[in-house]
Amino acid sequence: MRPPPDPHRFILKVAPEIGEIADFDFVMLMNKDSTNINHEDWVTIVEAIYSRSDKYRGFVIAHGTDTIHFTASAVAFALGNNLNLPVLFTGAQTNPDIRQGDARVNLVRAFQVCATDLAEVAICSPPDLQ
Repeated sequence: MRPPPDPHRFILKVAPEIGEIADFDFVMLMNKDSTNINHEDWVTIVEAIYSRSDKYRGFVIAHGTDTIHFTASAVAFALGNNLNLPVLFTGAQTNPDIRQGDARVNLVRAFQVCATDLAEVAICSPPDLQ
C-alpha cells in the first residue's frame, strides 16, 4: 500500500478522534513491506526516535504485522532501560480506510496509550494477536 499524499490529513480523516487525543507530526521513515525490514531499518527507527525524544512525549510507529514483534524487540533493546516515554508500534490486517477494519481501532489505541505515562516499547496489535 502506498502512503497517502498528506498522511496527517489522512489519519485525521480515518480516525478524527486522534486529533482530540494528541497533536502529532507525521514522519515518513520508509515505505517497505515488513518482511523486508532489516537491522539497518531498526537503526533508522531508533535514531529517529532518539533524535526527537526531547521534542515529543511519545511515538506511534505504523508497521506491518509480519515482523512487528522483531522490530519492537530490537527497538526496545536499543533504547535501553532509561526510556522515559512510550513507543507504540501498531499494525493491522486491513487498510486504514476500511471503517470497520482493525487499522483505525489499532491506531486510535496506540495514540491513547501513547498519551499515558507508559515508559516502554509496546505493540498495539489486532485483537487476534493479543
